[in-house]
Amino acid sequence: MKKRGRGAIAQVVSREHNIAVVKWFDNKFVLAASTYVEAHPVQNVMRYKKEEKKKDPVTCPNLIKHYNGNMGGVDLADMLVTLYRTELKGHRWYLVLFSQILDICINNFWLLYRHENSGKQKLLPLKKFRVALFRQLRLFERSSSNLQPVAFSKFVRKVKTPIAKRPDDATRYDLTGHLPTFMTKDRCRNCTKHQTKCFCPKCNA
Repeated sequence: MKKRGRGAIAQVVSREHNIAVVKWFDNKFVLAASTYVEAHPVQNVMRYKKEEKKKDPVTCPNLIKHYNGNMGGVDLADMLVTLYRTELKGHRWYLVLFSQILDICINNFWLLYRHENSGKQKLLPLKKFRVALFRQLRLFERSSSNLQPVAFSKFVRKVKTPIAKRPDDATRYDLTGHLPTFMTKDRCRNCTKHQTKCFCPKCNA
């Protein structure tokens, strides 16, 4: 097939089992199997040729054409999981399934975050998003057994014009490490009118 050049096609069809196995030579060999479509009718796709520095038509099997047209979601999910895979080593086979599902959930969460905030702000790349998620979950993991996210609402005060961005809720309400210290008088972080000497080193406020 390499001697025949780019676009070479070979296939084997089993009429008994109604399945076609197609091999196609593009940049590398591509192997695919299908139960509903085969290599024919052959179509053309545009591919860039380095030698001629331009795009030329290359023959492509019908099966590959179908696959390329519908592969988006699965291939994107596999690619994102491969980038930062959660490694769980052990002899228990179901841990592999758990880590795969966990990675897919995190990646879907990241895609939803990008979709909901597109154009509004600078978005976190996947790696930084995973690190931020890890830190948030570690904060909720701590100490107090009676800490419930639902109970956060009673602590929230409506401030019309905060002068600086507040810490995230996971840091503010984890009830751990908020030991006030005193400093020289400075502007309160949550309002524009009052000054205070009390300072929280964890919240930096």
